[in-house]
Amino acid sequence: NSSGANATVLTFSSTNQNVTCAGSFSSNSDRSLKDGETPITVAEAGAIVDAVEAKKYTRNDTGEDRHGFIAQDLEAACSDPFFSHIVGSTPATDDEGDEIEGAAPIKTVDYSRLVALLWTTVRDLRNRVQELENAQP
Repeated sequence: NSSGANATVLTFSSTNQNVTCAGSFSSNSDRSLKDGETPITVAEAGAIVDAVEAKKYTRNDTGEDRHGFIAQDLEAACSDPFFSHIVGSTPATDDEGDEIEGAAPIKTVDYSRLVALLWTTVRDLRNRVQELENAQP
């Protein structure tokens, strides 16, 4: 596709829930495709991690118990450039997978984009632990 993501995907849609089966996902991430590289700061990543709690919940469309994030919580915590890459939306659909006219879109979370934030905070924590260990007699 236009973003360079590659996947082998089979998707079934039912009552605003997509079930996707895939062997692997990869996204084009070559340096030649990117301009203006700058590190995500610990303050930027940490502000989002601090502001948003992971939740346990029951899906009211399937009755299944789950854990994860609430898109609106991430939306409130994220400023650009993070917001537009982490939170998205998809049309609300009926049991047959047809779009429900006039229904509010269903917000989505791109969990793969959260990895860079987690990586930044974990790396910082690892460095801080190493400094503490090195400071001990």
